[in-house]
Amino acid sequence: MLKEKRFAFRIFSSVLTMTLISSVFVGIPSANAIDALQVHDSAALIAAGLDPTTTSVKITADIELTANLVINHNMTITRGDLLTGSPTISGKGIEINSGVVVTMSYLTLTGDNSQSEGNYGVMIQGASTLNASNLTLTRNSALKDNTGFNVALGSILSLTNSSITWTATTVQQYAVYAQSGAGAITLTSNTFHFSAPNSAGKYSYLIGVQGDLVANYPTMTLSGNTND
Repeated sequence: MLKEKRFAFRIFSSVLTMTLISSVFVGIPSANAIDALQVHDSAALIAAGLDPTTTSVKITADIELTANLVINHNMTITRGDLLTGSPTISGKGIEINSGVVVTMSYLTLTGDNSQSEGNYGVMIQGASTLNASNLTLTRNSALKDNTGFNVALGSILSLTNSSITWTATTVQQYAVYAQSGAGAITLTSNTFHFSAPNSAGKYSYLIGVQGDLVANYPTMTLSGNTND
């Protein structure tokens, strides 16, 4: 009986050891797993936009940009895992370049990318693509035409479950401004709160389109949006 007990103990020990080893290996992430960069300040966020090795960013606190956030590689930007609300990116605006694909979600954007012809929240250029959802934009510039998203030649915008609110009443207001030759623009289940009085030089537009030729207009798909 004593031998049988020792034998049974050895079997149990082996099973327990294998279980523990299996648990340890299961807990080890794949060598190909990509950890998101946790960002809470302007310098780190601006650097991430220019660093091609940073493809995933999580914003863990409100950030006031000291310069435009320029993104020149594929990247995903969203809120930190411990946040339930949307962190605010203020100060300057966002510029997406170089034919990249950017995904943004659960952010509040209040900054301006100021150009000679107007102020923009996000500029999508160089045949780039922005897939955005659950964004909150506030546009309050009273100095120049005030635009949420500027979509340049060959670029694409998909915006879902987001809102844009304007507070100034003295300038033109565009949710989206499509430059001549812009690519597809898809707006789904968004809310737009315009404040322009719709008088000379102070009109509001869901989508403004540049150019006289219909051939240069973007493909536009609109579904479930509301505006006032």
